[in-house]
Amino acid sequence: MQQRRRLFLPLSRRTFVKLAAASAASAAFVGCGPSGAEAEEVDNLIIGSGFGGSISAYRLAQAGHSSVVLERGRRWTVQNPGDDVFSDMGFTEGDRYDHRCRWLGTTAPLPGLPPLRPLVPYTGVLERIPGDGIDIVCAAGVGGGSLVYSGMMVRPRDDHFESVFPSEITARSMDPYYERVRELVQPSSLPDDLLELEPWAASRTFIEQGMRAGYDVQRLLCGFDWDKARAEARGELPPQLIRGSYIFGLNNGAKATLDKLYLGMAEATGLVDVRPLHWAQRIIRDGARWRVEVDVIDEMGVVQESIAFSARRLFVCAGTANTNALLVRARDEDTIPDLPDSLGEGFGNNGQHIRARRGVGVDTGAFQAGPACIMLFDQDAPIAMENGPAPLGSEMQMLIGTGQGIPSGRGRFIWNAADGRVVPVWDPAFDAEARANTDEVIRRLNEMNAGEDATARMNLDQSVTFHPLGGCVLGQTTDLYGRVNNQDGLYVVDGALIPGVTPLSNPFWTVSANAERCIERIIAEDYAEATT
Repeated sequence: MQQRRRLFLPLSRRTFVKLAAASAASAAFVGCGPSGAEAEEVDNLIIGSGFGGSISAYRLAQAGHSSVVLERGRRWTVQNPGDDVFSDMGFTEGDRYDHRCRWLGTTAPLPGLPPLRPLVPYTGVLERIPGDGIDIVCAAGVGGGSLVYSGMMVRPRDDHFESVFPSEITARSMDPYYERVRELVQPSSLPDDLLELEPWAASRTFIEQGMRAGYDVQRLLCGFDWDKARAEARGELPPQLIRGSYIFGLNNGAKATLDKLYLGMAEATGLVDVRPLHWAQRIIRDGARWRVEVDVIDEMGVVQESIAFSARRLFVCAGTANTNALLVRARDEDTIPDLPDSLGEGFGNNGQHIRARRGVGVDTGAFQAGPACIMLFDQDAPIAMENGPAPLGSEMQMLIGTGQGIPSGRGRFIWNAADGRVVPVWDPAFDAEARANTDEVIRRLNEMNAGEDATARMNLDQSVTFHPLGGCVLGQTTDLYGRVNNQDGLYVVDGALIPGVTPLSNPFWTVSANAERCIERIIAEDYAEATT
């Protein structure tokens, strides 16, 4: 079997203690920006290299406009398929998760993973933000959420889309932008020859049992290179995807990540300068320009230097939680006067609830091959559930699924000045119906097949979302194209624009299509003088 080439140094206990102490000491300096420092002047500054930031950088470059992209996380580059770049996701000997999975924290970021020894605080791929009534898990690193997603491409049904988006943005008007993203990602569904193999037993069982229960079950489009999965199955690459370790990044290079797509193409133009480990702390309106104070950190999160940028146009694309953190902080500290009152409102969890079934009547695998790329639908309920293959470590005849419904209420983001962090605020009543619909799916699957609800036993009954949306909602905090109201030259182009939910779907495709729609109009109208 192919072995992985180690690209990071293992940490001794002595090193662990020293680095943990250094990281703790550095926390006192986070946010202490250089209020009087001389700023580097740029035309276009983009905070964040995820879907919104990468798409904005690429389309600006295509139009001849240079930009600097600030990314708080590090680069994660797989030079050769099989290199040991990303953490595994398991907890048994040989595939234990490590410090690379977590952004500056000491515990695993995902629910259901048992605690191992405390992790060294490190600039890993996933941050977990504790909130009031809900936690948020979000990405860090060059490429943002594409590093940790499953590549699943789902588009909301037209009537569901139009039930949450502003009336001016119809489902049909989004067609060209969804297609633009699809053409670049070049997705395809899980092939038959892989589905038939033993590692994909959980996916086969999910399909069979979902259909037996009367659901519409679909193999979804997915941004994956399936030949890499085949190479793992043949033993030509070290096993990772086929053992269910794909969320914390994928060492075989199969994911369609932004560093290879939009952002990679943007950098290839020579007009885009990506600055990893540049952590934006504070935004200040400075006349007709935007000043951004930044901490330059090392991979342990220790501040090496505090610098500043001054931009004519600023795109805040730091991901829903961190975009809101920057802007809500600016409002509360009055570094950007006249921000809209609606800022921070309209936050939603995408109706997301994780569930597990145990004893489903057939072996599903101790290590279930990914990615998550199959979903069942009950459009009228309305509810959907994706299969979540996982490295369980032993045979439990278990299937894990994530329900995705439509929350009826919306939460908000607030800035906690005492702790220097953003806090998502959520009332469980906001998605009681989505939660009940998810539970009904589990009940029906068990009744029509076999199994019991094992959600609590697996410690998955947590209020957590991997798909935070909203807070800077289209038509409320911004216009219909991401221009922040009352703030010339300030834009939001990421999931914070979405009204709390992309119904019955993972948000990536809709967030990306909306980014394409927004940046197209911004370039056409706001840059017209610069191109004449």
